[in-house]
Amino acid sequence: MLENQQLEELFNRLGTPEPGRRLVSKARDQAPVRDVRSTGRNVITLLASRKMQREIATESRQAEYAAALEHEVNPEVLEYYPQPCTLQLELIDPSTAEVFPIDHTPDFLVIRPTRIELQEWKTEDKLMHLARRQPWRYEKQGSQWRSPQIEAYLAKFGLVYEIHSNAEIHPNRTKNWEVLEDYLHVGAPACSSVTVHRLRDALADHGRLSLRDLQGPGFDFLPDELNQAIVAGHLACDLSSELLSRPDSFMVYRDAALMSFFAEGLATPAAELSPSFALSLAHWRSLSL
Repeated sequence: MLENQQLEELFNRLGTPEPGRRLVSKARDQAPVRDVRSTGRNVITLLASRKMQREIATESRQAEYAAALEHEVNPEVLEYYPQPCTLQLELIDPSTAEVFPIDHTPDFLVIRPTRIELQEWKTEDKLMHLARRQPWRYEKQGSQWRSPQIEAYLAKFGLVYEIHSNAEIHPNRTKNWEVLEDYLHVGAPACSSVTVHRLRDALADHGRLSLRDLQGPGFDFLPDELNQAIVAGHLACDLSSELLSRPDSFMVYRDAALMSFFAEGLATPAAELSPSFALSLAHWRSLSL
């Protein structure tokens, strides 16, 4: 959480104009500006946020909840607030010049070191439906959803507006963070230094191992210890590639570089058997010539 002085320094660094500063400061004090609502077709979820020191309520498990989990674990996100403000907008249909007054409550205010964003999160199906009904508000450019009129309005405040789809987040990743959610709680115990050292020693010798390997004879790690290490960033792993509920195939790596080599097919399973695995760049160049 940012102190007021830190927020002021961020405003100054980003050149945020006074209206934008007021909007952000008010949102930080008052969010959420409305309660989450159930229509019978959505699932209300609650996330006990360690980062925000509060409970985060969302209206959509597929979109908003997945986004909240991503914000919670993303080190580039300093703060995030659900239902931060209500914007009173007038959007124009360029084909008819008709004006549509709307009250819009974004799903999140997200504060990063490089910019401040207001975000709207919906399922891909919902965005496709809205784009057909309100083409003057929603449009897809390539793989990115946009709302140019709202973007232009908030640019005057020094804020970025983004529309996101649940299609951006792999479902494995969301399911895995649901498993790990309890370890994100403010009261959750941290991974012990003894466990961290044992894990580093094991992976230094083998390069990569499955969760089943680490829980088995010779290592004997507890699932809680491994989950704590993953949440704390002590284990390099890809939460999108496999499910934690499948420990035989969920792999953890010595470091992110080795994980990338395996993902790109540059490393072979034999490498994980060698405690001194190293990639010779000179040899690699000679092979590629």
